[in-house]
Amino acid sequence: VEEMQTREFDIEVIQAGELENSYTVSGIAVSPGKVRVTAPESIMDQIDHAAVQVSVDGATDNISASGEVKFYRANGEELEITDERVQVSTETAEVSLTVVQTNQIPIVVQVTGQDDVAQGYKYITYQCETQTVAVTGAKSLIANFDNITLEADLTGASGNITRTYRISDYLPEGLELAEGQPETVEVVFQVEQLATRSLRIDREQINMTGTDSNLSYQLGTDNTVTVVLEGLSEDLEQVTNHDISVTIDVSAIDGAGVYQIEPEVTV
Repeated sequence: VEEMQTREFDIEVIQAGELENSYTVSGIAVSPGKVRVTAPESIMDQIDHAAVQVSVDGATDNISASGEVKFYRANGEELEITDERVQVSTETAEVSLTVVQTNQIPIVVQVTGQDDVAQGYKYITYQCETQTVAVTGAKSLIANFDNITLEADLTGASGNITRTYRISDYLPEGLELAEGQPETVEVVFQVEQLATRSLRIDREQINMTGTDSNLSYQLGTDNTVTVVLEGLSEDLEQVTNHDISVTIDVSAIDGAGVYQIEPEVTV
């Protein structure tokens, strides 16, 4: 004598085979969605879940199929039930699988205002760890969707800026993120403060053009030119006097006197 038990199980779907490359299942519908089982306790204890197996091998379109409802142990092994005392509410179920195309879409960061950051600062670059995201949707929509463009205006920036973008806000209607893809992307914009460095260039290193042989020339009181450079600290540290070329055109001077001439400086 054994007690009879009744339980309901959700009917799961086991996908057999592999979809065509770049396709995925975005939705599953099962009718009926549950199966009611009445069975002796010894058999009921062995049932972990119920499922219908559907072949998806090579599929590129939606799938509709009817399958036999089978029962499985917790380890996934199919349970063969031959006991006539076992009763089920349905032996088959109708399954509909929505198959959509998946594509890797590149992320493009578009920066404006990089030349208008705060005075004394310079925009260097941006860092975005996520380079592409997988999206799903109709073939026609994916075919016409080239990239996800994230925009940032750095006007007036005076330091690093971190911005977080929600990808779904940049997808057209009909496309959505594939399962397992990040919902947001973080972009760090690197804006560094500039430093200055002064270098004294001796007369021997200065190229003076347009001189008059009847005149002698002296630069200031110490016969040097002071060049002030502005840039990133790591760049300024590498510059020496020999990296700087100074040229002064004195061809407009036609007599003795004191003149102010702006030299041409090339680093």
